[in-house]
Amino acid sequence: LELPPFNYRNALIFFGGVKQIRAEAAYLYDAVHLYANALMQVLLSGGSPKNGSAIIEAIKGRAYMSAMGYLVHIDENGDATGNYTILARKPVPSTTVTNQYGLFPIGRFSSPTVDRIPVSGCSGFTHTFRTDALLMDSRRVGLKRKRKTQTHWQ
Repeated sequence: LELPPFNYRNALIFFGGVKQIRAEAAYLYDAVHLYANALMQVLLSGGSPKNGSAIIEAIKGRAYMSAMGYLVHIDENGDATGNYTILARKPVPSTTVTNQYGLFPIGRFSSPTVDRIPVSGCSGFTHTFRTDALLMDSRRVGLKRKRKTQTHWQ
């Protein structure tokens, strides 16, 4: 984070230390940057800084480079295109510890362009799904609170 856009000087570097900055700082930077640019657009067009609807409209349809280094596009609904990684609980590949589990990526999805749905990037990932049990949705329904059970596939 010593490089732009943050230019945060790490005072601990002289002592061999490393300052860990959480990823949420980049999300905050993105939010403030996006808001400030939209506000500037509204002001330059003669709008009011109190008009939140105009600021939201100025954000829609915009693309920007995230502080994390990826291109984000805000569509006409105000939704950001996504870059997603799907994680699964799998055994940790270790010879010393048994029955230890962790979260490992089994798929990545990203939007190569702003007008396409995310594409799969699952090459090289493997995962074995359980086939011996059905996922059940169980909830109490009705006035007499009787139990109703159904699968997600029905």
